[in-house]
Amino acid sequence: MNYQQRGIHLPQLSLINKYLIGTIVSVFLIYSIFRLSSNVYISQYLGLSGGLFFSGHIYQLLTYPFIGTGLFEVLFDCLILWFIGSELEQLWGSYRYVKFLVISFLGGGLLFLGINSFLPAWTILTGPGGITYALLLAYSILFPTRTLFLLFFPIKAKWFCLILIAMQFYMGIFTPAG
Repeated sequence: MNYQQRGIHLPQLSLINKYLIGTIVSVFLIYSIFRLSSNVYISQYLGLSGGLFFSGHIYQLLTYPFIGTGLFEVLFDCLILWFIGSELEQLWGSYRYVKFLVISFLGGGLLFLGINSFLPAWTILTGPGGITYALLLAYSILFPTRTLFLLFFPIKAKWFCLILIAMQFYMGIFTPAG
């Protein structure tokens, strides 16, 4: 069945996003195995924590986007990478897209460290949220009037992306793992 004729747009999974999704899923499986078998949480070492970062663990700024700690977090972020990220990579090219991703997760990590330094206790940031927020924002700016489907309801891309960002903020603030 040709999905383009039916009005369903499924972008082809791009090379960069294949590697990103593969890495995120692999690290999630490793995280799950370590957590269940030996009660070791690798997110404590590879996730971004201000306390460890400011005491010399600067590698955490590069590792935190690959540490997904929940199944729905990994699934949700990987779907955004596939559907929105692949289209932006096709539009921009691989080099510009990778540059955008790096700036996004470094900027998201630095923003987290800045906000977290005002809180009474250090928390740990994990997952590609910095990347997915930036992808949703870029997509809503580039294609604001494109019609997408939220469940079965047609909706403009700018509102679709705003709803997804609001859902991620809600999950990040109000869920126990957030």
